Amino acid sequence: MQFLLLSRAASTRRISELPCRLSGTKNHHFAKLRFHDFQRMPNLKNRMIFISHAWEYNEHYYKVVNWLKDAANLSWSNCSITTTNALPDKTRKGLEEGMTRQINPSQVVLILGGMYSAHSDWIEYEINEAKRLNKTIIAIKPWGQQRIPQIVRDASVCEPVGWNSASVIQAIRDYT
Repeated sequence: MQFLLLSRAASTRRISELPCRLSGTKNHHFAKLRFHDFQRMPNLKNRMIFISHAWEYNEHYYKVVNWLKDAANLSWSNCSITTTNALPDKTRKGLEEGMTRQINPSQVVLILGGMYSAHSDWIEYEINEAKRLNKTIIAIKPWGQQRIPQIVRDASVCEPVGWNSASVIQAIRDYT
C-alpha cells in the first residue's frame, strides 16, 4: 500500500495534481487520486496514556503533554487529571482510588523520574498500581540527570528514555 505525504507546498494544489511515486517507477508521476484511495489509509492507533505528575510541580507534566500533542501521527488520550480537575477527595484513600481510576484505562504509564524524591510515596503507589493492573511503564530521565531512582528504573519496560520528545514518543510507539 502506498501513502501520500502532503507538504505545505503541496497543500495548495488540487489533490488530483499532487505528484506521487507509482510502484515500479523511478520518477515522480502525476496520478489521479480518488476518494477511495484515502479510505484505505490506516487509522492511527489511539494510545491511552497516564503521565505521573505532582500538581505542585507540573511544568514537566505539561512539557510531556505538549510533546505528545505536537507529535506527528500520534493519536492519544490523556488519562491523567490536571490541577484544574483535581481529585475531590483529598484523603489518602480518596487519592489512591482516584489514581487507580486514572491508571486503569491507560495502556502505558509514563513515570517522570526526577520528581521521585519529593513524592516517593505517590510515585511508588502509581508504579505498584500500574504493575497490579498489568500496565506498561516507561521511565523518563529528567534533563541533566545521570541517574534515576532504582524503583523507577526497575519498573520500566525499557531503559529510561531521555528528556526529549523523540525518545519519549518512540518509546510509546515501541511498547504500546
